[in-house]
Amino acid sequence: MMRKAQVLLFVLFFLLILGVLVSALAVMWRADIQTRISEREALQAFYLAQAGVAQGKIWARYNPMGPFPYDSGWVTLGTGRYRFTVDTVMGNLRNIQVTGQVLDSMGQPSAERRITVEVDINTSAPGDEVQQPWTWREI
Repeated sequence: MMRKAQVLLFVLFFLLILGVLVSALAVMWRADIQTRISEREALQAFYLAQAGVAQGKIWARYNPMGPFPYDSGWVTLGTGRYRFTVDTVMGNLRNIQVTGQVLDSMGQPSAERRITVEVDINTSAPGDEVQQPWTWREI
């Protein structure tokens, strides 16, 4: 009888330890999944901001006289949106500020990235805009 009680206590203790380990792993997995989702959304927001930079360059090239500052308003793309503003720095230099956002199911931003870049639009052909060295900044 004493032997059966010892085995029962051992099994209960083993199950207790196993339960603690499984619950700890579940918490770690949940945190890992949330981190991966946040990283994916941040990358999507960065890509949306890059799309805004491209659109800002196009706008600056085809509207060299302004009006400045120009605000595009929110442009929806997939599950996110971007917004760019173009302002003149001097001469043919334009400052483009872009915000890219990923939206959740309620339409609220879940990730956001901002980029600022200066572009020289004094080129011979559209699409050949020259980005000024060292001006690309993710804010």
